[in-house]
Amino acid sequence: VSGPSFDEKGVDGAIAPRLLGFRAQPSLVTDVDSGEPRERLYLGGNADLYVLVDPCNDDAVEMVSVGSSRIDIIDAVTC
Repeated sequence: VSGPSFDEKGVDGAIAPRLLGFRAQPSLVTDVDSGEPRERLYLGGNADLYVLVDPCNDDAVEMVSVGSSRIDIIDAVTC
């Protein structure tokens, strides 16, 4: 069993987004301390953490602090 696959616009395929309702939004994530922006897919989060995926780096998963990051939704991630 494998998980969903990602592309530059979000979740790829039919099963995860349509049947399961699984989404990933392309976003520009900016570190508020350094001002460094990076493009990632935003999967979701809670009160403390954002969960991000980098579709350009073998779907690497990051968890970043809500307090130290700003997320802006974009059309697609550029690899």
